[in-house]
Amino acid sequence: MTAEKKQDDLKMFSKDEVAERLKLSPMTVHRLVRDKKLGHYRIGSRVMTSAKHVEEFLRRCERTPRTKAAA
Repeated sequence: MTAEKKQDDLKMFSKDEVAERLKLSPMTVHRLVRDKKLGHYRIGSRVMTSAKHVEEFLRRCERTPRTKAAA
């Protein structure tokens, strides 16, 4: 792992920043954290998510088959 990649993995994002990057609402990000679907760190009262956790979440989403909605 290169030093640059390791430094990128250490970047931390707030709930609002993650929501903006993933084009989700902050409440959806809150639910993902609450349901332990998105990794996070609690720093005092703040919840922060690393770039590595976001990447892992996106990889899991890519592997999850989508079901068609009932007509």
